[in-house]
Amino acid sequence: MILKNNRTIYIIEGLFLTAVLLFAGILLYFGPVSVKKTSAFHSELLLKITKLNKDIDLVKSGVVKSIYYGSLKDSPLQKTHLKKVLNNLGLNLKKTDKQYKELDVFIKKNSDLLKNNRQIILYFNKSYFQWKNIGKPILKIIIKYPKYISSRISYKLFLKHTLYLCHLPTSNIIKDTKSEFKRDINIAIYAFIAVTFVIILFLILFFYYFNKSRKILLKNEQKFESFFYNLPLPSFIVDIETGRFIDANDAAIKFYGYSREDLLNMDISRINVSNTPQELKIFRKTMAAEGGGVTIFQHKLKNGEIKIVQPYIAIITLNNKQCLLVIILDITEKTANEKWMRTLYTAIENSPDWMMVTDSLGNIEYVNGGVENISGYKKEELIGKNPRIFQSGLYSAEVYKTFWDTINSGKVFKVILTDKRKNGELFTLDATIVPIKNKEDSKITNFVSISKDITREKRLEEEVKYISFYDPLTKLPNKNLFTLTIDTYLNTRGYKEKELNISLIIIDLYKLSYINNTYGYDTGDKLLQSFSKRLNNVTKDGDIIARIGGDQFGILFVNLQNKEDILQIINRLKEEFKNPLHIEERPASESAIENRKVKPEPFNVSFTMGISIFPDDGKNAEDLLRTASIALLSAKEQGEGEYEFFKEPMNVQASEFLVMKNSIINAFKNNEFLIYYQPYFDIKTGKIKGMEALARWNNKDTGIISPVKFIPLIEKMGFIRQFEEFLIDNICRSLKEWKESGFNIVPVSMNISPASFKKEGLVEMIVSALDRYGIPPSLLTVEITEGLFIKNLDYAVKILNIFKEKGIKISLDDFGTGYSSLSYIKNIPADFIKIDISFIRGMMENFKDSAIVNTVVVLASNLGMKTISEGVETEEQLKILKSFGCDIVQGYLFSKPVPENEILEFLKA
Repeated sequence: MILKNNRTIYIIEGLFLTAVLLFAGILLYFGPVSVKKTSAFHSELLLKITKLNKDIDLVKSGVVKSIYYGSLKDSPLQKTHLKKVLNNLGLNLKKTDKQYKELDVFIKKNSDLLKNNRQIILYFNKSYFQWKNIGKPILKIIIKYPKYISSRISYKLFLKHTLYLCHLPTSNIIKDTKSEFKRDINIAIYAFIAVTFVIILFLILFFYYFNKSRKILLKNEQKFESFFYNLPLPSFIVDIETGRFIDANDAAIKFYGYSREDLLNMDISRINVSNTPQELKIFRKTMAAEGGGVTIFQHKLKNGEIKIVQPYIAIITLNNKQCLLVIILDITEKTANEKWMRTLYTAIENSPDWMMVTDSLGNIEYVNGGVENISGYKKEELIGKNPRIFQSGLYSAEVYKTFWDTINSGKVFKVILTDKRKNGELFTLDATIVPIKNKEDSKITNFVSISKDITREKRLEEEVKYISFYDPLTKLPNKNLFTLTIDTYLNTRGYKEKELNISLIIIDLYKLSYINNTYGYDTGDKLLQSFSKRLNNVTKDGDIIARIGGDQFGILFVNLQNKEDILQIINRLKEEFKNPLHIEERPASESAIENRKVKPEPFNVSFTMGISIFPDDGKNAEDLLRTASIALLSAKEQGEGEYEFFKEPMNVQASEFLVMKNSIINAFKNNEFLIYYQPYFDIKTGKIKGMEALARWNNKDTGIISPVKFIPLIEKMGFIRQFEEFLIDNICRSLKEWKESGFNIVPVSMNISPASFKKEGLVEMIVSALDRYGIPPSLLTVEITEGLFIKNLDYAVKILNIFKEKGIKISLDDFGTGYSSLSYIKNIPADFIKIDISFIRGMMENFKDSAIVNTVVVLASNLGMKTISEGVETEEQLKILKSFGCDIVQGYLFSKPVPENEILEFLKA
């Protein structure tokens, strides 16, 4: 049992019974004694009162006599008798005063016996008052003790004094007083009997209810034990002073993992890891003073696990000693959930997304910070309001009805909605509205709106959509919209073959790359804008203009009757652009080499055109564009300013071109391109001075293909930059490997296509490769042809100067075969001039070729350049070149182009 309080009950019962019996015995013993004492007191009191009355009578008689004798005047007996009377009166006064004093002392001494006899007290008080008027000393003594005179006797005394004052006898008062005393004694006896009876009755009732309470207490004790041991929550009893466990229930044993014996040998500090033992002692005393309480601790189980618990503490008495009853509530999971909820709330509150909760009527109950940021409203402005505060006015009432019908039916509603901010700006939400239902009755209690602000995305989408269909520079339709418009135009109008001719012209603008590289892309963009505006001058309503490429425009002409109409359009186009385009002065872009102001001259724009006709060359946009593009390629081969109508044989050429293009693409993927090296030598010493890197295509079907055949195709297809990146990367990698392997390293030259100069980043590409492999720029020579200078002389010279500044050498290849060679050679920063193989071969048979070779050697020497003669195949050629003073020779006489593994023979130390 937990509560061992039966012994305490029996002790209390015995002590109480003993006290009652002791009281009863004392009452039985002292009752008769008190009666006897009271009877003696009353007899003595009557005696004293009688003596006092006699003295009063003597005083009265003395007073009367003194009055009488005092009335006698001039009587011989007056003085004698009066003196005698007064002497007697004085004695009697003193005697009376003494009697009053003795009576006063007697009354005070026995005051407890006069508590209920107010009559005697009143008599004495009245008599004492009367005595004061007769004898002052006596009066003062009597007046001090009025309250101890019995009321029943005091009345008689009062009456006696009244009679006395009226000269009445006092025998009846004394007689009545005696009867009063007897009556008081009888009353005291009867009162004793009554009190004894009440005590006995009380004892009977006490023991009856005491036994009944004891049974209830025992029953409650059993209930408490049952409650304690069967309580599903861990519970224990702790000593307030020591903190030791007094008892613990099964739930506590299971929860903490200790046996009951282990727990009863421990104190609470063994499991409490939140506080020190001293802090816990102070806490226990505080709980005892406050009568219990609730707190939170961390308790350590036997297995080392830490649990967060909430003890509910009450004060109980056990074996006459206060203890703590502790009921443990495990709140570890609850605390973790609360922490998670706080984390979740923080995440929701600080989320940039829109989170809003309304009641079932749509009134706003909660908004997070995202709503504030997106809408511009503060929380206090929104709570209690309806979400219609955000309505933009873009939607009809029917839209909102559909929305409310859906969510009120319990379904999730997803929508992209444009609403209005507080400042009037519109914003777009990707919204999901979720109804929240009561689990008990499935009624909708709330709606939760989870939305993402997609205003920026929507704007970007519109911009992307615009960019997808329009050229941002010229604001013209792009190729996508051009194609879609043509097909839509053809399908919606229901055109039938040969009822109406439609023609599509593709215009390819010349010199755009030159303008971009020389004057900057800003100028090039202005040129395109001006050109597109001028195209509007040659079109009419219904015609469609589009920019379909970087320097290409497409025009769909409708309502054409015959081919002559197309020729007239072509003539109008040429006529329109006879006048040059004027572009305002702009700073050169970074791509324009020199960071300076460039004042562009008026541009004479030229272009080529490819033409296809509906329905002969195509019945949809794709076919018309394809056939016009094929015709454009044919026109470009004829030169600038030309145009070409599509012809069926062009399809064959285009097919062959497409097959070759796919083959070259596969060659890049399959690493079919190889690098051969052909060395060149010092003509005097015969030592190797360098080598030229020459590309080969190892085609799996046809074998090794010469660069003369595939380089033009690569240029035409726009792959030249990718090809040259392959060349420079492999050259630099080989040079690094040869150096690390201990071979003698000599400069390597590589050919750069004129087409590559039109693209930005040429210098950066080459310098980056050199840096990547740690190759000095002096080991690379760039070979260029005269064709580079025909259209873009200034720009080409600027690029070459940058190469020179970087330390890269320059070689002018095939010199003498190009256009106006001598007019620009003085401005070219070349290190070498390579004499074309055609002059070397003709030197033995044609003195003019020999004279040209000799002239070139002298010219190069005078310009500070060295000459390289390529294609030397015979000793005779070598002998002549020596006589001319040529510096370097290259050709089959020394070595043909060889693979990388064979060229290493020339590089051995």
